[in-house]
Amino acid sequence: MGKTIHQLRDSIKEKVSKFVVSDDNRFDNSWIEDEIVSKNCSLLREEIKVNRELHDRYYITYDNIAITREEVSSSSVAGITVSSDDYVYKSNLPSLLDGISWRNIKYLGGTDINSNSAYTRKSLNGYMALEGNKWTKDNTIYTMIGNTAFYKSLPTEGTRLAYGMLLLSDQRDDSNWDDETSEFITPSTNKLELLVVKEILSIVNVSPDVLNDATFFNTTKTT
Repeated sequence: MGKTIHQLRDSIKEKVSKFVVSDDNRFDNSWIEDEIVSKNCSLLREEIKVNRELHDRYYITYDNIAITREEVSSSSVAGITVSSDDYVYKSNLPSLLDGISWRNIKYLGGTDINSNSAYTRKSLNGYMALEGNKWTKDNTIYTMIGNTAFYKSLPTEGTRLAYGMLLLSDQRDDSNWDDETSEFITPSTNKLELLVVKEILSIVNVSPDVLNDATFFNTTKTT
């Protein structure tokens, strides 16, 4: 079991305590927690760059993503051109990790969760080009614009829920998240703490050489 975000925060505060006074409001709890989230995003991008993919444990599962039907009165919705009497099906997703191409969505599709029920992700151009194509029009596709998924050819007219495995930019956006009990998933707890400690020490003008001190990290650990 890894650490919660509060445990990570407190560990970081302990490591920098001899350099940062306790009432320095530049490093309050919320700032440190936000920095943990930001630095973990960097670690996740690095992990993908090295291994080309991420383990399923980094993805948050959602079994009740709402699909809404929206009537369209204008000629364009988020860059998608539609006629005045058209409508679109869409889902608003939590903020996804950026800078990793399409790896921020492991699965988006039917709630029965198998390869045949996975919806096919397309670029916006691909999404538009497939409209009316007789070979593909019956396969559910979607495109992402920001954190909104736009669908075409849903399995049934009444499809209103999707299942997703999503890589969030901030795990705290998960509806089941609890700061005190939820494990903060990271490729490396030690590296994450080190990055945040280095950021704090750079702000207070402490030499990074102090990180070689065994009081900060046990360098034999790798997780």
